[in-house]
Amino acid sequence: MHQIDLILSPKESCDSAFYLARAAELAGVPASEITSHAILRKGIDARGRGIVVNMRVALFLNGEQPVSVASKYHYGDVSQKPPVVVVG
Repeated sequence: MHQIDLILSPKESCDSAFYLARAAELAGVPASEITSHAILRKGIDARGRGIVVNMRVALFLNGEQPVSVASKYHYGDVSQKPPVVVVG
């Protein structure tokens, strides 16, 4: 098992093919060897001008099975919602 930390745009974090290819590249393994994956951590960092998603992904290679499955994350599309001002 490999654990990889990724910093992605919100759009990239919703595309499993994209983030698995990026994680495989960072782990130094071919994407074809990944048999399963689990998202261990996912958080949004909106402190700067560009919003990023920090993810930790566990990659399981050549038939390895995850011990436990992390819960699924779903961030709804808020692009059409009114803006919010956070003070603090």
